[in-house]
Amino acid sequence: RVREGEHVLALSMHHIVSDGWSVGVLLREIQAAYAGRELPELVVQYADYAAWQRSWLTGDVLEEQLDYWRA
Repeated sequence: RVREGEHVLALSMHHIVSDGWSVGVLLREIQAAYAGRELPELVVQYADYAAWQRSWLTGDVLEEQLDYWRA
């Protein structure tokens, strides 16, 4: 808050966690919030992705992935 009715939002993020596409999504969602619009529910939550990845990363797939990243 700078003064009554005036605020500043500062975002700092490393380029490894953002790209042109994801920054565009972020800006659209911030604009929607400022306009008072509700964002739609996400179809998939991060927890869903994490659960899928844990079930996928087993056995031979896990070993292949580990070998790739070690190399």
